[in-house]
Amino acid sequence: MKHELGLTMNKQEIETMLTEEFSKQETFDNWHGITRTNIKSFLVEPYRVTVISEVDGSDPREMWIVLSEYKDESAGYLIAYCPSEQEWRLVEKLNDGRYLSDVAGDKSLAVILDYM
Repeated sequence: MKHELGLTMNKQEIETMLTEEFSKQETFDNWHGITRTNIKSFLVEPYRVTVISEVDGSDPREMWIVLSEYKDESAGYLIAYCPSEQEWRLVEKLNDGRYLSDVAGDKSLAVILDYM
């Protein structure tokens, strides 16, 4: 399900991508306690946010948040899908309410969990 830069994905497409990721034979384990067994309890209903890659606000991109480490999304890490880069990203919600992703992404959701 590839999208050209600038094309917006919808919630159903993101949910389909998650289903495809979970069908892979990957561990989905990380040192924050997320495992293949419990990962679905960390999922959130996908929602779109603007994410920056530099604190100065440069390079904003639309991404879909799909997973939150804690109920309070400011308390831990989030995982998002970036349609323009076609990859999963580790995201933090800053104290001022902005979303920041300043690490490289990956095509695999399981690999991004290791980045936490």
